[in-house]
Amino acid sequence: MTSRFSPGSLKHRLRELGRGSQWPQALALLLSTVVAAMPSKDADEVTFSAAQSALEAGRQWQRSLDLFAFMPDAKISPGLMSYSAALSACQKGAQWQQALQLRQEFLSSRIRSDVIPHNACISACAKPARWDLALAVFRSLPTMQLAPSLVSYSAMITCLEKGWQWRMVVELLEELGRSDLIMSADVVIFSAAISALEKGLQWQSALKTFGIMANKSILPNAICYNATMSACQAGDAWQSALHLFQMQTSMGSADLVSYTIALQACAISRRWQEAVRLHQSLPKMQIAPDPVACVAVLEALSHHGLGYKLLRAAFSRPAARRHRPCSSCKESPERFIAVQWWLAAAFPQLDHHSLDEFSFNTTVRWNCAAAKQERQRFMHAEWDGQSR
Repeated sequence: MTSRFSPGSLKHRLRELGRGSQWPQALALLLSTVVAAMPSKDADEVTFSAAQSALEAGRQWQRSLDLFAFMPDAKISPGLMSYSAALSACQKGAQWQQALQLRQEFLSSRIRSDVIPHNACISACAKPARWDLALAVFRSLPTMQLAPSLVSYSAMITCLEKGWQWRMVVELLEELGRSDLIMSADVVIFSAAISALEKGLQWQSALKTFGIMANKSILPNAICYNATMSACQAGDAWQSALHLFQMQTSMGSADLVSYTIALQACAISRRWQEAVRLHQSLPKMQIAPDPVACVAVLEALSHHGLGYKLLRAAFSRPAARRHRPCSSCKESPERFIAVQWWLAAAFPQLDHHSLDEFSFNTTVRWNCAAAKQERQRFMHAEWDGQSR
């Protein structure tokens, strides 16, 4: 690889590689430039920080930190950009202890301070849910004559959400609402806040926060809808959950997760009629139910013993054991035939000859508890992936 780059073109090329997540090329370009006897003053701190960012963008956070550690050997003093890139790498690698150590080194270096490295440090504390340490960093900003940015609030609220600290989330939202930053608040902040309130079983606060988004003309994403619906589900507020689901459906963004939460809200509140209507509306929404959604329907029906009766009726129909529900089911005069057929298809392993109503309901409730845990893990994993 050639090393005949001017300082300006070298920096430009490294930034291009970083945007394309081409970390091996960025590292090779930098090292070849240094080794090929290009004057060391040209390979300055800006060049190294650009290479660090390229490595981080390529999910090579450890190599980014290694490059940061190499800077003194190259006789280059780390600056604001290098520390910010290193702290961002710590965030991506969930290295919260190293992030706190680097932040302390940054403070001791007396480099011109900026809120960016502190934000990265706060974010690094999110995955291990060290909200206490993140809060200490957040509250220390004014003592350094630094005003928290919107990113600061977003990182801090996310960290509190991971730590199940919904009360502090409410305090931060109120604090944010008193500042001019609220005018620039985005969906990321609200989705993290609503998720925290959902974990704290604060469905009324979750609904209130969801409503603030409409007042600010912020379009809710799937996380906001699903977390608010989940909070309503836990709070036995099935009507609010269904209203949110209808809103999401009208926006064309309802998915299997949304549908399952709405079903579970009906099941918990023993609203079996609404659960059946939701189930029968699936073909129009082009959503295929999974076992978690199926169990939610069963739980709603089991409260009145209907699940057991429908299962027995389903097994009495030869066609039910051979076919899945189809369009003709909806035209049947029998109201629950679609559910009957589905029960037989979804639970063929049940011994319909020896299964009594008590054992059926027990099986449904046991499966429902396990299914809820499975769905909860899936939802939080999905939210984490979307928030990164």
